[in-house]
Amino acid sequence: MAASFVAMAVLAHLAGASMRLKDRIRAFAEKYGLTHEQLAEMITTPYGTFQKWMRSDEGSVKPPACMLTLMEILEESSEARRIVGINEAKRSEK
Repeated sequence: MAASFVAMAVLAHLAGASMRLKDRIRAFAEKYGLTHEQLAEMITTPYGTFQKWMRSDEGSVKPPACMLTLMEILEESSEARRIVGINEAKRSEK
């Protein structure tokens, strides 16, 4: 009984982490002026698959964890951004 409760808690946490990852991907794309097509190309994923990840509310369909790692590397390294052809972050307009 306790094991099933723990499993349910873990699944709930993972579903929440998936939503946060989708939100982070959206924020990253907006910050650097990237389209979902460009992000899909970066990880050599068909655009339709990427769209499905981003539109799905189901816990079973989610972006791969490598997206988080990729975004963290690109956030930290201007050289990495240059290599993949990402311009500097868009400046917020007032």
